Amino acid sequence: VGGVAGGHECHARMSGLTIAPAPAAAASSDAWAASLAQLAAPTTNLRSEALDQITLLLQEADWRLVGVGAPELVEALRARLSDSNWSVSQKCLLLIGDLVSDADEEVDVLVRSELLPGLLAKISDSKVVVRKAASQACAAYIAGTREPQSVAPTLVRLGFESADWKQRQATALFLSLSST
Repeated sequence: VGGVAGGHECHARMSGLTIAPAPAAAASSDAWAASLAQLAAPTTNLRSEALDQITLLLQEADWRLVGVGAPELVEALRARLSDSNWSVSQKCLLLIGDLVSDADEEVDVLVRSELLPGLLAKISDSKVVVRKAASQACAAYIAGTREPQSVAPTLVRLGFESADWKQRQATALFLSLSST
């Protein structure tokens, strides 16, 4: 697979990751299953490595889900959005940003229903790198979704109508940025 197809090399570039291409056989169902299981590992290092492996598998598959179901991947990523380690959350957000850039219809729908609330919550995170990654992922989703009109009600409900003033403020800031 020599390079990163579909312009998705930005994840590795933005996060500072150096990811070497894995052999084509690594995109098997076994590799997916192992990586998804490792996302629930008790140590930060293992969860981080699992996100790297999932990124590799997605890069090899041109960001199409091959060997794994979209619901399983989205559920695993949703759990990592609230990871106790900020660097794992950041890495997860960067991966989601790349995944949603050109998502198929199933992934688009799942991201809207399962991940968008978590993405929006992260734009008010205490760590600036997490806030930035969340904003980038949200902007990528808004730009790539098949139903951009469905994002506004979610932004209003979870952002502007939030009881948390930091969430309201972060939502307003996110929407005021020129990239959105």
